[in-house]
Amino acid sequence: MMNAALLMPCWCLLATPAEALSTLILNKHLSPTNDGSFLQVGSGSTATKARLKWVERSSSTWSDSAPPVLGSIAPLNEDGYLSVVKLGMNSEMEVFIRRLVNKLNLDTRDEGAMGGLVPHFSGMRGSSTYFLLVQELVSIAAQENTWLVEKSSPVDFRSVRKQFYDVFMQFEVSHQSKYKTELNAMIDKAPLNQDGYEAVARLNSDSHMGRYVRRVLTEMGPFYIADEGRFLGTIKFYSGSKGGAVQSFARLRFEAIGGVRDFEPWLASGESVLLNENGYKAVAALKNDTEMATLVRRVAHHYGCSVVDDGGMMGVVPHYSGRISVQSLALLEQEVRDICGLTATATHVHYGNIHDVVGKDGVLQIRLPGSARYKYSAEELQSAGIVATKFSATNASTTPSLVLASTCPLHSDPDAAKICAQKEDEIQAPRGTLGEEPGCKTKVEQAIADSHRGALLAALKRQDEWTAIIEDDVVPLHPGFFDASFKEAWKKVPKTAKLVRLSWCSFEKDLGSIAKRTSENAGNFRLINTMDWEDEQGKSHYYTGGCTTGYIVHKSFVPELLGIFPCCCPMDCCMERQLFYAPALKHGPKTEFGFRGEQIMVNLDAWDSREESFNYTSFNQGGILVQDNRDLTSLRPAWNTED
Repeated sequence: MMNAALLMPCWCLLATPAEALSTLILNKHLSPTNDGSFLQVGSGSTATKARLKWVERSSSTWSDSAPPVLGSIAPLNEDGYLSVVKLGMNSEMEVFIRRLVNKLNLDTRDEGAMGGLVPHFSGMRGSSTYFLLVQELVSIAAQENTWLVEKSSPVDFRSVRKQFYDVFMQFEVSHQSKYKTELNAMIDKAPLNQDGYEAVARLNSDSHMGRYVRRVLTEMGPFYIADEGRFLGTIKFYSGSKGGAVQSFARLRFEAIGGVRDFEPWLASGESVLLNENGYKAVAALKNDTEMATLVRRVAHHYGCSVVDDGGMMGVVPHYSGRISVQSLALLEQEVRDICGLTATATHVHYGNIHDVVGKDGVLQIRLPGSARYKYSAEELQSAGIVATKFSATNASTTPSLVLASTCPLHSDPDAAKICAQKEDEIQAPRGTLGEEPGCKTKVEQAIADSHRGALLAALKRQDEWTAIIEDDVVPLHPGFFDASFKEAWKKVPKTAKLVRLSWCSFEKDLGSIAKRTSENAGNFRLINTMDWEDEQGKSHYYTGGCTTGYIVHKSFVPELLGIFPCCCPMDCCMERQLFYAPALKHGPKTEFGFRGEQIMVNLDAWDSREESFNYTSFNQGGILVQDNRDLTSLRPAWNTED
């Protein structure tokens, strides 16, 4: 991620004699703007930045620019997909998916299977991203005996398949250009299925297979080749030029789309790569201003900003696209932040709408004394109007073992089983609910739990009714519209809510799709009252997910929350098992809730949190805040893996 010590580029207006312009362009990397002024990389004039303000905080929200749209007319891209998700209707998502299936030249052979897939992308059982939807369909088509099959070839193509080889041999013998032109025209019309692939593979030619595969990439994405070497290496496997057997067209597509989000991508598009340095470099390798402009717009949206001057943006783009130079994603992000007015200064501290809820000193950020982890996080939070107040974390190395054990006994502690059996009795849970080997596994886990316990005790002593507690690797999603969107969302928080989560993580690899039940649409944000997953018998189970990244707690509820200690597992697991999944309190003869979490908790979520969170971590996150693990790895080693 970006380093505050780096000199970030900006572009400044220059008044200079006409005869000196060409020299300046060569020496200073200048680019002309629409008004005849020039942009310079590496200068720092505030007045110039104001004049060249091509991006600003969004005046229209994501929900305004991408409102709910019917599946029959939504564009086949990320915005279109999210627009259909917002409808929360299986029928509309099915229409959208069928349009995509048709674009991929596929047919549905099992309507039941299609019906089973749709809810996992519609928002009814879960939601995902457009790219992952395409990848899922391509993956299904690559399986044996699958329910998604390639469309049959046109009858006229079947009759001309032999001509491919005949024309190719005529060209090989005569080297006449007319045969090459004819063959290229035939390849450009070959169907995108096994028949078309085999016809081209029969030529045993890397160049002709390469031409065909480029068509495949265009129709599937479009995706563009960022690494010609790896592309050619893949082509050789499928062209037959090495004497290998003919492969599968479905397998070719599946392997190709995997190259977009590979650790080092060899395919790219501005819309589809992850927003990380490797994703940026892949797009820059294309030397394509249009694709880089798409990436720039994504970065702007990511920060809650909008491009308001296309001409100004296109003056900047070549300095990142590779046509003039290649920079870094960190530099691009900082430039967007600066121009969008998201960079905090020493002379101006903005207390946003969250402080109307928790007070000026009411965002307690748990920080380990002497650690600098929080510095980047604090700057990002400030750009969203969140001013963090330091709360000293418990130090695992210096805190006495008895203190740590009082918050969460180590699983190796002989008393852990007895302590946790008592906790199971308290929450009316059967034996083993809190684990076969209950307790924290490390002193770090103990210290994290004790840090949250200390922050809750501090919240109890404050005058304000609400207190926010966040960890030191937390950053906001979309800081540009965070402040206004939080205000709008908070108006819809029910009076019964005592704990409002701002972030969480979920584990679809273990449970399958997680359905988010939207209770209120708040524009860019939404309120989620419950989440659930479905077992093999189709039964739904209440789910809260893990991670204690950020939450707001009401003072009246703090005593009950403190009552979960001592924990019998790490802090997020402790809240999940010992609070959220505890039986609902009976306030009368009947209650509509089965779990305590359903009674007291609501979740604030950005509609696109799943897609955006992948830019920060390798696991799924929800909420309006997110853990940034790109440079700030979790203090819990278990979180720093792909799984």
